Amino acid sequence: MNFIKRHEGLRLIIYICPAGKRTIFWGRNIDDNPFSPDEIVALIEKGATTEVAEMCLKRDLEWTISSLRNEFADYDNFSKARKIALASVMFNLGRTKFMKFKFMISAIRHDDWVAAGIELLNSKRGKQLKNRTEEEMDMLIQG
Repeated sequence: MNFIKRHEGLRLIIYICPAGKRTIFWGRNIDDNPFSPDEIVALIEKGATTEVAEMCLKRDLEWTISSLRNEFADYDNFSKARKIALASVMFNLGRTKFMKFKFMISAIRHDDWVAAGIELLNSKRGKQLKNRTEEEMDMLIQG
């Protein structure tokens, strides 16, 4: 969670992310991932606060980890660093775009973490989010 927080940054007002999506808190894309009824109630009662942002991030990370578990049968056996790196990528891209990283996913399934890291770094995302992607690549490779 801290890795994502550090790279996303907290914003308590809606902004337009580089992908052109309305976004708030720690990178919550509300165009593709609208608020749940519970989150709407919290926003009405408390406003856009750090507490509500934490609640939304927790739910987003639960979804992210569930998606990764569905994709990689042995996800729970991955090292902590690799789990963080993959969660960061999935969180940032969403499932649809994550699934386009076919070579990275294939490399992970074949336990080739070097190839997975290189595929991630050489992607369009790697060029756009250079520092973040370099850290994720190192985490994938180093384990």
